[in-house]
Formats: sequence, C-alpha cells, structure tokens
Amino acid sequence: MSPKTARILKTIDELENYLAKLTKSQKYSLADFKQDWHIYYSVERLLQLSIESIIEIGEMVIGLAKLKKPEIYRETFDILAEAGIINLTLALKLQRLTEFRNKLVHAYSTLPLERIYQIYTKDFECIPKFVSSIRKFLTSHNV
Repeated sequence: MSPKTARILKTIDELENYLAKLTKSQKYSLADFKQDWHIYYSVERLLQLSIESIIEIGEMVIGLAKLKKPEIYRETFDILAEAGIINLTLALKLQRLTEFRNKLVHAYSTLPLERIYQIYTKDFECIPKFVSSIRKFLTSHNV
C-alpha cells in the first residue's frame, strides 16, 4: 500500500468516527437541538469536520489518480464524477454539503437551526456512499 493510499484510509477512518458520533446524536429531537447548546455545537463541529474530511479525501484521490486539480472545493466532486469514481447524483449532494460548510465556517449568513438539524439527520447520508465509492476505487485500482 502506498503512503498516499494509507493517508486516504486514515482520513476515512477519522471520517467514519465523526459519522458514528453524528449518528449517536440523531437521538435528539429538534427541540433538544434548539435548547441545548452542547448538542448544537457538537453537531455543528462534527458536520464541519466530516465535510472537510470528504473534501480532503476527494483531493487526495484526485492527486493519486493524477486528475485535474480543482480550483474550488465543490469542483472536487465534479472531477471525481467525470472520472467515474463517484456518480453525478452523489457529486451534486456532496457539492451542497460543501456549500453548507462554507456558510458554516465563514458565517456568510445565519443558518437556521432547523436547516442544520435537517443536514445532520438526513442529508449527511450521502457521506457513507462517498466512502464506499472511494474504497471501491482504491480496491479496484490496487493503489
């Protein structure tokens, strides 16, 4: 296994750890989420780390596969889709998460708590599909 592949797999392990914690947090209701800042800030940070991990993994796979380097984060998923590593539907979902991350990190706008709750209870389901696609690519290309 190459050092680049090992680094990708290490980042996937970290991502799966974040996802496991997010999944455990799904037991909280929207009311709990709104009332308890511990829950809110924990979820917000785990979402940020998860999304940053998928971007990082995508960029590492692009480098490993010697594909065109993205100019902005959201292009990462276009490039992976064009190469057949992920499908277009998944790429679009991951791009939306990337846009959410930008709003979260840079505070471009105030994000309604309901939207953040929706993302962590429903929308982040595309991340395990991304991980599966990346593992499949790494296995099929023996990298």
